Amino acid sequence: MRKKLCLSLTIFLLTCINGVAFAFILGDVNNDGKIDHAESINAMQVMAGIKSQISIDNVWQQDGNKVFIKDVNVGINTENPRSPLEINGVLRTRSIHNMANSFFVGGDKDKYYAVIFYDQSWWDGPAEFEITRSNVHADGEWHGSMNLKIFWHSSRFGHQSSFLEYQYQQNRGHFVSYIKNYVYKEYLFIWLKGQTTYNYRSMNNNVTLKTILGTDNQKCIFDEFDNHPNYETAIDCTYRTEVHESIKYGKMISIPVSIDSNVEVTGQFTLNGNITSEQDICIGKCDN
Repeated sequence: MRKKLCLSLTIFLLTCINGVAFAFILGDVNNDGKIDHAESINAMQVMAGIKSQISIDNVWQQDGNKVFIKDVNVGINTENPRSPLEINGVLRTRSIHNMANSFFVGGDKDKYYAVIFYDQSWWDGPAEFEITRSNVHADGEWHGSMNLKIFWHSSRFGHQSSFLEYQYQQNRGHFVSYIKNYVYKEYLFIWLKGQTTYNYRSMNNNVTLKTILGTDNQKCIFDEFDNHPNYETAIDCTYRTEVHESIKYGKMISIPVSIDSNVEVTGQFTLNGNITSEQDICIGKCDN
């Protein structure tokens, strides 16, 4: 009888000790080393199964007339949000402003360095994003401005259906040297001028800046697959000093184009392919 009493008392004490420790772990929501009144009530409710450890009351914060939430993913009509806000349904709003992110390309101002952008929403279809310098005086007086708009999809090895289109305009010198679709992965390489700040924003897919290569002016080889046995997946990412011809024209379309009306070109037009026309083609001064 005495042994059973001692055993029961031991189990009771261990349960109490573990319960206090568990309650402290659950209760110290703000990690300040102590449990206040609200936290103690929350811990008891969690232990009793009344509510889960994470609640709306715990994660929402208020500062004056501002209410905000940090370090969580919020889902509407989804139980597994993959982003800070994911809505499975129709969003009705009068406007959406896609805010830009800034990055700086180091190195030398007379060289262009490989910057890799990563389409993390490749499965959802083609990506559209922009790289801009709206302020001509950013990085110094009359440093220059540019706007580059890209519409692109990678083959990602054997899926095919890849393409690359872009529209580019610059002022006071070129900021882009070359653009290459890395067809083995959801990457786009863009050689950008050094010692310059750029802004980028994604218009649909989640396109992010992966890395900037070669700003120490060293020889650069990029290979996502580390000597693939069947494909040549390595790419020379060494800095460039010249602007590729494809960039100078300001706009590139890499798919067949059909035009059903007259086209008048007042500047330079370059075609790497064939022209098929049901009517005569006039080059130079033409009669109406």
